[in-house]
Amino acid sequence: MAIINVVKFDGNPNVLAWKHPNTALTTATRLMVNDSQEAVLFKDGVPCDVFGGGTHVLETRNIPLLQRIVNLPSGGESRFSAEVWYINKLVNLAIKWGTPAPMQILDPMFGVMIPVRANGQFGIQVSDSRTFLKKLVGTQKGFSTENVVQYFRGLYLSKVQDCIAGYIVHRGISVTQINAYISELSQYVEEQSAPMIAEYGLKLTSFFINSISIDQDDPLVQQIQQILVDRFRQNQLNFTWQEQQRMEALKTAASHSGTMSQTAGAAVNMANMFAGAELGKQLAKEMSNAYAEPARKFCPKCGAQIAADSAYCSKCGAKQE
Repeated sequence: MAIINVVKFDGNPNVLAWKHPNTALTTATRLMVNDSQEAVLFKDGVPCDVFGGGTHVLETRNIPLLQRIVNLPSGGESRFSAEVWYINKLVNLAIKWGTPAPMQILDPMFGVMIPVRANGQFGIQVSDSRTFLKKLVGTQKGFSTENVVQYFRGLYLSKVQDCIAGYIVHRGISVTQINAYISELSQYVEEQSAPMIAEYGLKLTSFFINSISIDQDDPLVQQIQQILVDRFRQNQLNFTWQEQQRMEALKTAASHSGTMSQTAGAAVNMANMFAGAELGKQLAKEMSNAYAEPARKFCPKCGAQIAADSAYCSKCGAKQE
């Protein structure tokens, strides 16, 4: 491989790590590094020296660790072989994540496992170039944000599930209420995940949960939704469970055969079972009005019963006063 005099970045700006294709260097080679980058010399799998932004000549005084490994002579131009890795130090805020399958989360309110999906995005920054290259990059030619997502899929999905489950139990809230706590939950997951990310030479700069959804087709979820609907209706009417049972008994009593006055009396008596509550008084009044018999009216001339709002007797035709 030909000796090169200048080494510079020529990769995709969106990658986190890029390896220069040429490894034949000399102590006169100039290494050009952008301000948003760091360059790391690798020799036999060992990360040696790190160079920040600027132009660097790879003379022996600039590469002390590599000099000890290769045993380069002082003075003059010496040839050696080493890999040059460029590390992108810019923050990337567009790494999206999502659960490929529903997570089973125990709901503390209902005591059942509920299938939950979640998605969002997170931002990372390379904080330790040596550690990042040593633990993640290895023998690859580059390391993009897609590689980060793929590599960390199992790790962060497990962490997200543990964090969501722990948060729900700690706060004592139902999975059905979790979307009201997304902002706080995102911060909690970020705090819990940061130490894990740091082990790989990365800094977690942000973590966002965009949405948490429940599998609406799951039978348990449908049962829970029906419970919540019934509870909402009872709250709107200020009913308790016992009151609901009394209402059912009230409807049953009202459906029995008998005269209008008997049914009305039964309805009013059942409504009064609410023990003086405002709701009971209101129900009693409404039931009494609903089942009350209409007023009776008789013709003064022939004595026939006629409608209360009729102006003439339907039997004799006499005008009513």
